[in-house]
Amino acid sequence: MTLTVNPKHFLKRLLRLSIIAVILTLCGSVFGVHWVYQRYVISNAELEAISISESILALESHLVLHYDSQGQQIVDIDATEYAELDAT
Repeated sequence: MTLTVNPKHFLKRLLRLSIIAVILTLCGSVFGVHWVYQRYVISNAELEAISISESILALESHLVLHYDSQGQQIVDIDATEYAELDAT
């Protein structure tokens, strides 16, 4: 018993398989690049938020930081200082 292979049928299957492989590879790479870029944007935004808050505390500490009854420094903004803090 001999097995005959139709070359056209074989090439059609090979073409389908290669198209599926290319599509899966592209989808995987797009997903990976998106995930990496999203993580980069989030971490960059977190670092910038920390830097901004540290600079606000450094520049406006007289409006934002006050001492409590135990002598510890706390973040407390008086209602009378909102306008000055917003202006700066």
